[in-house]
Amino acid sequence: MYAASYDVDSVHVSPSLGVEESQLTNLFLLLIDEANSRAEVSVQRQIAQLINDLFGTETEQHASTYRFLLCVKTKSSRALLGAEVGASGVEGDDRGQDDIMIRLLKAVEFTSDDLAKIMLCRLLGGYMSHCKPAAAQRRQRRLLRLDGANFVMRALVTALKDPSQTSMHLVAVDALAAVLLAISAKDRKFTLKARLVGLIGALHSRLFASEELCTLTLLRLMCRCVRSSRNAQLLGRCRHFSTEIVARIGDASSAMGELSSLKLARLTEILYFVSKNKKCKSALLDEMAVPVVKRLFERQFEMRLSDTNHLELCLISLACLRQFSKMNRGRDQLISEGVLEMCEHAIDSVANDRHTLSPHSSILAPFLQLQDSLCSLCMRCLPVEPFPLCSSSLPISFTLPSTRSPLTVRRSASKSPSKSTRVPATAAVLSDILLDTAPSSDEEGEEEEEESFLRVGLDRDIEVLSEGGDDDDVVHALAASAKPLSFSRQKCAQLSANYTRFFNEYFHAACYPQSPGKSSTCKTRSPPSYSELITAKVQQTKSVIRFVKIAFPESIDANIEVGLQPIQHSDDCMREMVMQEMSRSKRHSEFVPRIVFDLDRLLESDTTTAKNAVKNNDKRRIGKLEPVDHLLFESRFESGNLRRVTQVGSRHYELILSPDINQSRAHYQWFYFEVSNNEANVPYTFEVVNCIKSTSMFSKGMQPVLFSVTEASRGRPGWVRAGSSVCYYRNLYANTSTATRNNSNKKNGISRKKKGSSSSTRSFFSIRFTITFQHAADICYIAYHFPYTYSFLQASLEYMTGRLSKADSAYMRVDKLCDTLAGNAVPLITITATGSREEVDRREVVVLSARVHPGESNASWMMHGVIEFLLGSSANATELRDNFVFKLIPMLNPDGVINGSHRCSLAGVDLNRVWDRPSPLLHPSVFHAKGVIQYVVDVLKKKPFVFVDFHGHSRRCNVFVFGNNPEESWRISDRSLEHDSQFMLLPELLDQSSRLFSLGECRFSITKAKEPSARVVIWRQFDIRRVYTMEATYCGFDVGPYAGNHVGISELKEMGRDLCMVLLPLKSRVDASTKKTQSERRRAKSESGSASELLSSS
Repeated sequence: MYAASYDVDSVHVSPSLGVEESQLTNLFLLLIDEANSRAEVSVQRQIAQLINDLFGTETEQHASTYRFLLCVKTKSSRALLGAEVGASGVEGDDRGQDDIMIRLLKAVEFTSDDLAKIMLCRLLGGYMSHCKPAAAQRRQRRLLRLDGANFVMRALVTALKDPSQTSMHLVAVDALAAVLLAISAKDRKFTLKARLVGLIGALHSRLFASEELCTLTLLRLMCRCVRSSRNAQLLGRCRHFSTEIVARIGDASSAMGELSSLKLARLTEILYFVSKNKKCKSALLDEMAVPVVKRLFERQFEMRLSDTNHLELCLISLACLRQFSKMNRGRDQLISEGVLEMCEHAIDSVANDRHTLSPHSSILAPFLQLQDSLCSLCMRCLPVEPFPLCSSSLPISFTLPSTRSPLTVRRSASKSPSKSTRVPATAAVLSDILLDTAPSSDEEGEEEEEESFLRVGLDRDIEVLSEGGDDDDVVHALAASAKPLSFSRQKCAQLSANYTRFFNEYFHAACYPQSPGKSSTCKTRSPPSYSELITAKVQQTKSVIRFVKIAFPESIDANIEVGLQPIQHSDDCMREMVMQEMSRSKRHSEFVPRIVFDLDRLLESDTTTAKNAVKNNDKRRIGKLEPVDHLLFESRFESGNLRRVTQVGSRHYELILSPDINQSRAHYQWFYFEVSNNEANVPYTFEVVNCIKSTSMFSKGMQPVLFSVTEASRGRPGWVRAGSSVCYYRNLYANTSTATRNNSNKKNGISRKKKGSSSSTRSFFSIRFTITFQHAADICYIAYHFPYTYSFLQASLEYMTGRLSKADSAYMRVDKLCDTLAGNAVPLITITATGSREEVDRREVVVLSARVHPGESNASWMMHGVIEFLLGSSANATELRDNFVFKLIPMLNPDGVINGSHRCSLAGVDLNRVWDRPSPLLHPSVFHAKGVIQYVVDVLKKKPFVFVDFHGHSRRCNVFVFGNNPEESWRISDRSLEHDSQFMLLPELLDQSSRLFSLGECRFSITKAKEPSARVVIWRQFDIRRVYTMEATYCGFDVGPYAGNHVGISELKEMGRDLCMVLLPLKSRVDASTKKTQSERRRAKSESGSASELLSSS
């Protein structure tokens, strides 16, 4: 029991407070004391009544009212509990604030009077809300650290079980629920706590007891609880729940009024989350939930133009119907109830309504979302077709080195491998299958298609879960916090042997070797041209699939910048697509589909063993049509990805992408192919049919990129955004063999495949776009994003090195860090200023890496901008070289890039999930990249000043970073780590200086799934404070001066320059902070010494 020790008469209140505020402060402290000491209810009620008389609305909104929670002082404290908040707004001592805050939270839990509960909840709510935004965030983090939600939750469960139904009690219950929602807004373990404390059952009993007890606040709280699938399942299995909620929704849908519609929305939202569970869904179908939800939609749809509440209800009810459509029985009920006809009629009505709405109307965006939701439901009701490709694997694979056992690689990553043999790829891939099961930073939110109504912004009180989920990380959090994490680490002798040659500047100065004198008659050979370099580099590049050509954009230099292009929002493309599919399903098409490109067949028929020299002859081909009546396709070039093309209409082509080689988990996103034999000014529809992500920026206006050889030959080269009627949606294809196999496994007692594995994909999504080619018989290249190949990197580095004058102050060296599995060299670039060993030793080390995921070509373009800027002659570049040594690893996964993979290396795993214990045998680039960082820390005794890993993000706009905030870690032990918010310095500086950066998109949480990633491992293992993943959009910008425009090569390189530019002011801030900390420590040590002397003399 926490002892109550406050003497109210001794409380010192700031002289700036008024008399009433002083009295209010004393009364609150008294109430807190009495509640903690379990005083009589009448005593607590009397104090609460006095507080109620003084605690008016105006007083509640004053920030000074809550100052005593920051700066209270008592006679009995062994130290001051806090310092007063001065004009600077700096809050008091953490220990003092924690002391009073814990007492306040305990008072909320222990008080037995309803009015006292209400007053204390108002105090907590005002403390969190009536202050500046930065202070509000600090206070919320403090309550999160003190586990404030648990105190309030226990108080609420007790209150919910109280049979009293007085008006005061109902208000107290609502007050507790409201403050719990506020406190838990960022509590990632809220749903687990709710389940353990019994909140789900208590809320269920209250909500369905009577209409009066079912308040809007409690419904919002239940919605927050059931975002967890386990909680939703628990609620769904409560006795009579299915009957109760269907009946309640049916009754409530006939009521009128804004409050009723708000409550109905929350009830329907609860129904949605519960219906995600298969057994609960079946029970709801038994209760005839489909016709009830259908009637709800129809009624709300009639009032769609009146206010946003009705639109929100339409969206939630459609989400429920989509859930029901996932079961065959549910789909049959939808069809029999006429849902397809209802959707068809509603789509036409929405299209007509949109023409009457102002472009600036607040309901225009929800209207477009409603149209897309209706289209999605229509697609769910149409007949499913089997996926046209039986095997997910290519007929070619890459043989991997053998491993001793599935776990040996991860346990002995720092040891030298024994003599290896060659084994089939599948054996080695299976040993690493666990390394590719965690989602990437842009694969979070697999249910975004279903839960889009949560993001419509209609109800600001709904908290959308942040990345990682609530329950994913918490099941073993307590045990894991006590268990130390294990990382691979090389011995000093290994470090010296492996990496000393990469740090010559620290031992032999940063200078170029003196070249021997040459005869005056000897001609100086000019450096090779880019065309010569790229041709040579492509021949040296080692691929799994034999290439037949060099892609034309690469042959003439892909580094061509074009102007900004606006994001193209096509509001009608989804509606048009659905209408076409519905029409096609009703009548038999006379066109017989035919395969016009089949990579599998080409690979099987290719018996060539020797590698032939490849070149490009596109210029000679343009203007000439082949004697076939369809487009021609090709993808057998570097970074190309296209597996099969089926012509399903006269000008409609379905495309299937190739998997990552040896992949253990399905990845289909990156595409890059050539198309030719086209007519001019004729629309061709391309549809990539085997995507697996539930959402994409293609549904938000993003366009693919196109390079026209004809345009380039006429002096207008460059990649441009192209395509109209671009949309992204769940298509009608399903991997029916998966369902059959799962049913068979279930009968035989075999566990099902992990989610996301290559063979577990049951449904697919399509990227659909239409291109009208400007020139007949053109040769065009179409890609997901601006390609950046390994050969282009190698040619660019040699080109830059050859043109770098040795008289300049810039020092650049390109080393081979290691070889990949296929034998391609991984480059390590050193850039700094020329100087002596002593000068170099004074410089900070900055480590930047990119392209661990091969499909994220935008990461390479940012790195390209870094390299170009650092080698430039500007004053800023010169100053950066004088202050830093840059170690750049521009391509961590060359094999994946070369072979057109999206995410994996040839080992079939995500290399950004092996940083904790990388294998030198299977993950050499990561093993040695980590070794370079360890060398800086252990041998040079210099922690890298900044580490940034460049990535691309497929679900968000702008450029942003992920960092490491210990307070937001899944590991409980991390939250007690001391830090001075160093992780915020770089993003804050970027937000102030960069036109592309968005601080609002940044996240700093540490989830269990990201533990083996570069960002978390480098921060945790080497204690480097400023470690980031920088994510660049594939699409464009929705904030800043570039808002409404696509991102391009120019903007990505600009972001690389912007990152470099903030390093100098960041260094100034860090240096100033370090000096201040050292000064404070010296002063504290001096004061401690003086106190010791005083005690000794006494």
